Amino acid sequence: MFTMLAKLQRLGSPILDGYLFKESRLCVPLSSMRELLIGEAHKGGLMRHFGVVKTLDVLYEHFYWLKMKKDVQRICDKCITSRKGKSRTQPHGCISLFLYLRNHG
Repeated sequence: MFTMLAKLQRLGSPILDGYLFKESRLCVPLSSMRELLIGEAHKGGLMRHFGVVKTLDVLYEHFYWLKMKKDVQRICDKCITSRKGKSRTQPHGCISLFLYLRNHG
């Protein structure tokens, strides 16, 4: 592990206060912290439950880890609230509420 850290430092990944960065993004080790961060990014925002692309955008701004896209896709696919919003019985999900509020608010 220490040789990997030394290699990353030589490639331009600084370590600040014991935290490893890639460019200006914090590197997140393989741990339950990744799932927590994905969950918070996915459930964030005014309308809640972002899709894969928006969740990735939010995470990518501050964090880095290998296979982030795959992890985000897996968590978003498991989200029951997001699946309900995309169901055939509610084809427009949260967007219907947004349009209603915009036109009547």
